[in-house]
Amino acid sequence: MTDLGPQTLFWLVFAAIAAFLLARVVRLGFKGAMFGGRIVETFGPIDIDRIAIMSGSVRTHVVEQDGKRKVGLEIVYRSPLSWQMTPVRLTTAQARALAAQLNEAASHAY
Repeated sequence: MTDLGPQTLFWLVFAAIAAFLLARVVRLGFKGAMFGGRIVETFGPIDIDRIAIMSGSVRTHVVEQDGKRKVGLEIVYRSPLSWQMTPVRLTTAQARALAAQLNEAASHAY
């Protein structure tokens, strides 16, 4: 029997995690893997106001996971040397509450 040293154990765990993540990306696609489910439909993008050299956009997705559908917000910021995508997954009730808050804020903005 071979004694597994800490370095071998580290690489085995690393390889298992990498294989799991790669399988998710292959099965769901990159964005689907980020949202934890299959993207059924996409709306947008809506461009965000530019801030200096940074630009951004927001897309809305319908995400299906285990037969249940949720709403996903994809918030992306880009600059010449960076790119950042933040996925936000919401239940239907949370999405409706967010829409109501956005409508309320928009009615107070001049």
